[in-house]
Amino acid sequence: MFGGVTTCDTYSVDLRNAVIPEIGNLWLGECAVGRLEDLMDTLQAEDMPADARRSVRTVLFGIFGLAVRRDLMSANLVRQMSLIKGGAR
Repeated sequence: MFGGVTTCDTYSVDLRNAVIPEIGNLWLGECAVGRLEDLMDTLQAEDMPADARRSVRTVLFGIFGLAVRRDLMSANLVRQMSLIKGGAR
């Protein structure tokens, strides 16, 4: 239709390239704020820009939000994570 990269495309790439390789094999009960922070630290150490890490954080927020809505978790872990500093907002 319009061509170009959509937000959905960006989130799909983030899910495939950043989230699944690092935490995709974990059960929800194994996920913790510390593990998610470790993921973000790894991405920063790999020189992923702040705006790209924010996109990954948004994907995580959606995943854990769905888990909360399905009563699989009591709270969205991403709400407890540190904010991502740097880069333009």
